[in-house]
Amino acid sequence: MSQYYDSSQGLEDSRVEYALDAAGDLLLNISAHNMYYQDAGEPLHDYSGKCIVAAKEVGCKLASAERVQTELGLVPVTGKVVAEVLANQTCREVNAAAIDTAYALLANASLSGSAGANTLARFQASGRPFCLAPDKAAESGPNFIDSPLQLVDNGTCLVVTAISLGPTSVKIPFGDVGGTHYCKLLSPARALDFMMTDALKNISTCLNTER
Repeated sequence: MSQYYDSSQGLEDSRVEYALDAAGDLLLNISAHNMYYQDAGEPLHDYSGKCIVAAKEVGCKLASAERVQTELGLVPVTGKVVAEVLANQTCREVNAAAIDTAYALLANASLSGSAGANTLARFQASGRPFCLAPDKAAESGPNFIDSPLQLVDNGTCLVVTAISLGPTSVKIPFGDVGGTHYCKLLSPARALDFMMTDALKNISTCLNTER
């Protein structure tokens, strides 16, 4: 199940939960909060003066792969397999999936002559790509909440840097953070916005101006 919070404080106060049901299935929760582009004091979800309506970032708290493995009683991976598994336990990989989802949304709408088909063809022909940087590690839970997803247009591509905390060891004995993995992620809608607008320019205008 997932729990969406309207505020970053709600996300900060939430905890990763897990339990085995009577059938032996592992039940997991995901805590999430979308941060939007808005000025201080502006009413939530008022985008009338903005050049973008997609979420600036998606913050998530999840159970780690080690937590799932432990709760299901699976045999831990060892040896060379460990490096391969850990390489895929990154927020960066989730951002790659968000971009794939954006492609799929356009592809599913790509009937002959449709806006989706035209957008996808235009981006593939002349759009500047995404560059996924390694995760940037947060120092603590509050630091994770306060650290935004990094989107920087370097003139060649849109560099996306996820903020991560973990995956933490299941052996951590305090704070309900053992066996957790926190991520600040790219929204598929945000990826779509870049593909349809700034990807077609030499450099971003109203977006991604931090360099």
